[in-house]
Amino acid sequence: VAKPHAMLFVGYTKTILRVIASYGPNFGDNGYVNYLRGQPTLTNCKFFSNAYALLATYRRELQYKYCNNRKPGTRQQCRESYLGMNTATQTGWDLAVIPTRYHNDIVTRLLNTDFPGKQNVFWIGLGGEGEGFTKMTWVDGFTPAHYLNMTKDGIGRRYGLIQQKDGQWITKGSGTFVTRGLCSRAINCWNIENAVKNGRVTFNNPSLSEGTIATVECTNGGKVVGVSRLN
Repeated sequence: VAKPHAMLFVGYTKTILRVIASYGPNFGDNGYVNYLRGQPTLTNCKFFSNAYALLATYRRELQYKYCNNRKPGTRQQCRESYLGMNTATQTGWDLAVIPTRYHNDIVTRLLNTDFPGKQNVFWIGLGGEGEGFTKMTWVDGFTPAHYLNMTKDGIGRRYGLIQQKDGQWITKGSGTFVTRGLCSRAINCWNIENAVKNGRVTFNNPSLSEGTIATVECTNGGKVVGVSRLN
């Protein structure tokens, strides 16, 4: 009888699928197993029927605040108040982006600390697109919606909200619904240190906080085309 175990899909070729099992290095090929594609053995352990896909996203430090001085408003009213919060030293305010569970835990603790014992919902920058509004996107236009903490029937409407009581997300179809809202801004920049092929990127501030300047230099004797200093 097989013992309970886990399997992680780690690679593939045209002919095989390669996984590593949790039995340890004495099992299979130093802990790995190669399954031939198109063979009945692919149904072993039912890993095709019980598989989960793991998606990663960049972790950025985000600052969160409320709209309208914590007063309820429509989604649009909340968003307009956020845009008015931008200053020369603090920019990027908009409806809240919650890209990971780490950020969702921060937001949930914040809501329950500031509104103890309540069961409010708050506008966030999540929105549904496409047929049935099933494709979820963040208002900033570039943060991928890999992490989705939706309730069972949360997807299917246009505008996203977070529930204070459990940190789960729902959607509503009405932009005139009135409730409090939450905004966010990134307080550090993307780390593009390894993003330039044949190039070296250096920063004048290792914390990558707002205002950091990135300088790009070629490492192959070439010349930078375009701007070489970014902030």
